[in-house]
Amino acid sequence: MDTLRSSGIRTGGPSTLSQSDRKAFADHLDKWLTNKQANL
Repeated sequence: MDTLRSSGIRTGGPSTLSQSDRKAFADHLDKWLTNKQANL
């Protein structure tokens, strides 16, 4: 991978997460963790 990165070849991949995507992920993770902690 390091060779590909250093060569400058654009290999594609997913776009970066938007602020709303990050918030949705964090909210879901928080709910999941709270649920797991409550079930201990």
